[in-house]
Formats: sequence, C-alpha cells, structure tokens
Amino acid sequence: MQFLALKDLFPEVGARLEELSLEDNRIIKMENLSNLVALSKLDLGKNKITRVEGLETLVQLTQLSLEDNEISSLANLAKVAS
Repeated sequence: MQFLALKDLFPEVGARLEELSLEDNRIIKMENLSNLVALSKLDLGKNKITRVEGLETLVQLTQLSLEDNEISSLANLAKVAS
C-alpha cells in the first residue's frame, strides 16, 4: 500500500491550515510538515512516533500533543521553542 503525503492530498490548503489532528493513526515518523507554516495546533498523540523532528518551520505552533507515543527524548523540541 502506498501512502500519500499530506502535502500531496491538500496542496492548496497547506499554507493556511491552522489545526491538524492525526491522533491514533499508527504514524511512525514526523515528516512532510514543513509547508504547514500557519499551523498553531498539532495533535499526533497515540501513534508510534519515536523521534521529535520536522517542526522547525512551524513558527506559529503553540500547541503540540505527542502523548502515548514511543518518544525517548525531547531534545529536538528546543529547536522549535527558540
């Protein structure tokens, strides 16, 4: 089965999208988020994510949910907070 990237599904919406919930979707990697520059709320809880990455361009992000994943380090969040 081939999966489509979010940017391929909604190319015209990406730059305007403010809230996105992808909770409980068996996601294993945070990717293809860079074009969601207006995103202020992102819910990735209850997935299989092991590493926090790809959030550097989300400068409007004020709420991030990552509960119930397999993340062992939050070190990369420092890049987002600054």
